[in-house]
Amino acid sequence: MAASIQPIRPANAPQSESIDRVLININAEVAACGISLKLHTDFELFRDVVARIPDRGEITSLFNPDMSDIGPDNGFWVEGTDAEGQVVHVQAFRMDDLKGTSLANHWRDNPEWFAPPGADVDLSKTNFNTASVSHEMSGTVCYHGDFWIHRKYRKFRLAGKLSTFAMLLAEAKFNPDYIYCFIVPKHVKQGLAAMYGYLHIHPYAPQWRFRGSNQTYDDYLVWISGAEIKELWMSGERDTEILGQVGKDGNGNSTASKSVANY
Repeated sequence: MAASIQPIRPANAPQSESIDRVLININAEVAACGISLKLHTDFELFRDVVARIPDRGEITSLFNPDMSDIGPDNGFWVEGTDAEGQVVHVQAFRMDDLKGTSLANHWRDNPEWFAPPGADVDLSKTNFNTASVSHEMSGTVCYHGDFWIHRKYRKFRLAGKLSTFAMLLAEAKFNPDYIYCFIVPKHVKQGLAAMYGYLHIHPYAPQWRFRGSNQTYDDYLVWISGAEIKELWMSGERDTEILGQVGKDGNGNSTASKSVANY
């Protein structure tokens, strides 16, 4: 294992020169922008750190140890701090063993884990008629969420690199069959899914209905398979930078990066 990434890579991760190389490069690029990255597995700390971020909102319940079974064996989160030690970035991963079941069943069995944080959702009226692929996704499945980056660092267009960084840590730690997340429709249109490194998009994630209202909250399901991650990042034979360059406006700026803090 490369000594330079020892503090930020899972301790039990098998060695992979290709993953090590990408992690080292991303860590260096992010550091050059003034952000130091650190890996954590204490989700009580995650809850407390996020609670102190102004206007950040609550964490998703499946990352909250008071609401779900999350800890060092099935999760990690990444913290980015500036030169003054202030938190300027967070994101989290959770692994679920869905052997013998499916992601669709997992959502139905644990809807409160996935509901929009802080929203008064009527679970009895929520639409779980989800994408057909969610009925096929099983095995070791990772959820990626609670991504946030401070406004002053969005100009560096780091969202794609930070997402790839955590995705490869998840690949090294959990060897997942699938990684997925939810993205709101307007951010899908801006190319955020591809910027984050996801190769598949489907409009049918759970459709949440607010209590006492006809208003709904819609997400898109985006995902990538473990085999695709290995093909993209571990061979080192192809240029994958294009995944972080989608959604460009006429001035060459990424429209997706402008809205990343709202995800």
